[in-house]
This record gives sequence, C-alpha cells and structure tokens, in this order.
Amino acid sequence: MRKNARSGFTFAEVLIASAAGMTIVAAVLSLYLFLSGEGRALRYQVEFNNKARVLQTAFEDLVEGNYCLLVDADNRGVSVYPNEAAMVSRSEADSLAEWIGYEAGSTVAASRIVHRPNGKGNDPVRVLCDWVSPADSGEPVFHIVTGSSAALCVHVGDPPVASGERDVTGPGRQGMNVIVIGSCRNLKRKLD
Repeated sequence: MRKNARSGFTFAEVLIASAAGMTIVAAVLSLYLFLSGEGRALRYQVEFNNKARVLQTAFEDLVEGNYCLLVDADNRGVSVYPNEAAMVSRSEADSLAEWIGYEAGSTVAASRIVHRPNGKGNDPVRVLCDWVSPADSGEPVFHIVTGSSAALCVHVGDPPVASGERDVTGPGRQGMNVIVIGSCRNLKRKLD
C-alpha cells in the first residue's frame, strides 16, 4: 500500500450516494402516502357499506312493524302508524305515529336519517345513519311505492363531486346508493 493514499470518499461520491439515498427515501415516502390514502378510502368504503346495511335493516323493521304509513309532502320523511285503532281520527293517529326522516346537515357527514318514536319534530331521536344525501338518481328521499309501501332512496357516503365539499375519505368517491322498500303489515290500507 502507498503511504500517501488517503482514505475516505471524494466529494463526487458523497453527492452520488446522497442523491441515491434521497431518491430511495422519496420513493418509500410516496409509496407510504399512496397506500395510506388507499387504505383510508378502503376503511371508509367498508364503513359506508356497514352504515348502508344497518340503515336498510332498520328501515324495513320500522315500517314492517306498523299498520300503515304516510309520506310527508316534501318527501323528506314517512310517518308510520301502529294499528288500525289509530285510524279513528287524524289527530289521534298523529299522536301515535312514529316518524322516519331525512335531516340535512351543513355537510353530508352531518346529514342523517333518523327515527323519532314520538312523531315528527319530537324527541327522543335515534340516528339510523349519517353521511347521507339524496340518491344520485334524483329520486325523492322517501316516496310511496304502493298504498302501504314506501321507498327510501339515498346515497350513503361522500357527497357528489360537483357539490364543492372537501374530499376527506381518500381518493375517489366512496359510498353507495341505498334503495330499499318497506311494506306495512296491512297491504290493503293507506292513510289519506
């Protein structure tokens, strides 16, 4: 070995090694950010699917457990009536009615479908589903299908792309449309 040889790296070698290291770190960070965004989207999609399933079941159970129904004039709710005895007078019927309805919040995340066992506008309230908006098809949230059957048509998940709300659930629009029909026990009666 030569006595004058210096050990160490040249400046060019240090620059090349630094550039290669920074490229690897940038690639790993990009991959992490991509996967975390995709993971967040997947988590929200699973959450929205679960919310939609619970909403479908709860709506069917509430409607089917009653005798007849009446959809609100604004198609934002449905009153369900427990039995034929409630049909003596409209005011008496309304005092026994339960209400299932759509309450719009300031954002889609704050909008919800609720059940009010003491009728429209009364407490207590049970939230059946949040992150709700009207269905993409433009159908009303609630509408009569037959005299004693009502349809619920909503989107559970992210707002429509053109709504201007910020996307917080990951890349792409998450969620699903829910269309479910609930029929009362008495298929021949409707409330006029």
